[in-house]
Amino acid sequence: MDCHAIHDYTASKCPLQFCEACPELEELDAEIADLQDRLINLVQKRWTMKSKVNTHHDQILRRLPVEIVTDIFLLVADTLRDFTLLKWDRPTGYFHCPPLFLGAVCKRWRDITLGLPLLWTNLTINAWSHKSHLNIMEEWLKRSSTAPLSVGYHGEHLWGPGGSTKPRPTPRLIQLLRIHASRWNNITFSGPWKSFHDLMHNSEITAPVDTLDIHIFIENTTQMEPVQLRQPINPKVLTICATPINKIPLQWSNLTRLNATSMHLDEVLHILSNGNNLVDCIIKDVVGNKGIYSLPNPPIVHNSMRVLTLGSPDLDNSDVLLYLTLPFLQILDYEAQHDLLLPTTLIAFLDRSRAPLHTFRFKYTMGSLVIPWYDCLPAITHLELGIYGYNDALHASEVFLEALARTSNPLILPHLRELRMYMHSIPKSFWSVLRDICHDSQFGTGASRTSGLDSGDTASTIPPDDNIPEANSRQLQPVDRTRRPLESVYIQHLAQHWREMTEDDVIQQMLDTKASGIRSLEVKDNHGNDLITSAINVSTSRHLPFSRKRARRNSTWDEWPSDSET
Repeated sequence: MDCHAIHDYTASKCPLQFCEACPELEELDAEIADLQDRLINLVQKRWTMKSKVNTHHDQILRRLPVEIVTDIFLLVADTLRDFTLLKWDRPTGYFHCPPLFLGAVCKRWRDITLGLPLLWTNLTINAWSHKSHLNIMEEWLKRSSTAPLSVGYHGEHLWGPGGSTKPRPTPRLIQLLRIHASRWNNITFSGPWKSFHDLMHNSEITAPVDTLDIHIFIENTTQMEPVQLRQPINPKVLTICATPINKIPLQWSNLTRLNATSMHLDEVLHILSNGNNLVDCIIKDVVGNKGIYSLPNPPIVHNSMRVLTLGSPDLDNSDVLLYLTLPFLQILDYEAQHDLLLPTTLIAFLDRSRAPLHTFRFKYTMGSLVIPWYDCLPAITHLELGIYGYNDALHASEVFLEALARTSNPLILPHLRELRMYMHSIPKSFWSVLRDICHDSQFGTGASRTSGLDSGDTASTIPPDDNIPEANSRQLQPVDRTRRPLESVYIQHLAQHWREMTEDDVIQQMLDTKASGIRSLEVKDNHGNDLITSAINVSTSRHLPFSRKRARRNSTWDEWPSDSET
């Protein structure tokens, strides 16, 4: 029961003949209303005074020409759009609204923002909440004048197994955007095909589109009506997800960057075949051959691509590398499909391309089978291993680390610069092997003055000292062999409990590994905390009987040893 509203009437209408409470309540209400009016007036005066303070303290911008102030505002606006970089608090509701943030400082700044159309060129629309914002959108577009627009449209989501959706946007919203189609420079769309068709079909897109980002929610593609345009869209940057490209007029001659997710194999290869200027390409979750475009035979030779990122395909025959040759590739980022077979497609691609790779990132999940994939991929520079099992996967990882620790030529992964491992369990033997690996790297304490030099380099030979006998001189000669350029090792312990890490011998091995000369060694728990420091603190507290109970009481770690155990 709402006790404040059960008898809600004025004192003059009180039904009681004698009532002292109602007149008193009416007086209190009048006093509260008076105080509220005074508070509103004070707030308004404060805003006016704050504006004067901002104006008088703005000693720099007041003296600068308008042209320079304009450039400063545009640079600040780019920073404000990425609010994660801000070092100060932002007013609530001003996210992604640089002109509102800048215009709230003072009248002069507000006048500058209102006269600067380039500040009003970014417009993001949520179709399910458009009704109360149409007037704001109209004013926003008006302030952008004739400047190129970046339009983001986030449509209604699919709901339920029947595919029902939230209420579709009114034609007024679609029409409002279509009026300015000639100024679209960057287009971002996520939603059902029907909304995309209504927005794009026969629109007046005349300006070159730099960025096109399309994510179509899963639908029956056979029922999609194709989009028709007066001229095809030829973007420089294309981000596309689950979108039938055969139903959109597109050209590829300007394309330099591609990010394709959940696309069919033949669609991806069609883009690669025609995008002769592609430099950077990300392809993930290829879902098989749709049969609309013919697959290339022999493989495509693409001479402009420099960066390629590949995620694991859903099907064995959907690997894009089967149909590609990239002789000038410099950076390759590859996630292995599974741990049951050798990545033969990747190996064949590397042999066929013979590219001058300087960065090769390889992500692999260790499984129950011991597969010597590392023997076949010597070009790996950055390795990420997932070791999620407790028995078979650990055994496979131990075999790999023992192979990595061998110093005999040829080295396993001779170009490895970074090693990242995600593990549920770390056995004691792991640290001694890792210490040897780090110790014997180019930057480790076991590296000689010739570490990393080519065996054919004449500078790798140190002349013998004339004062040393010949036999001893031969013994003191440094071994001329290649050392692995390992710089960084990152290990994350994913289990909730890491009691074994607090044992003294394990801590000493971790410290020895860190002191082996490796440039960067990080050991983290599943929350990202430094595990070496945490283990040392726990071990220290355990060895101090007078502080053990207090430390256990103040710690969130639930695996403290009992008094009897220590």
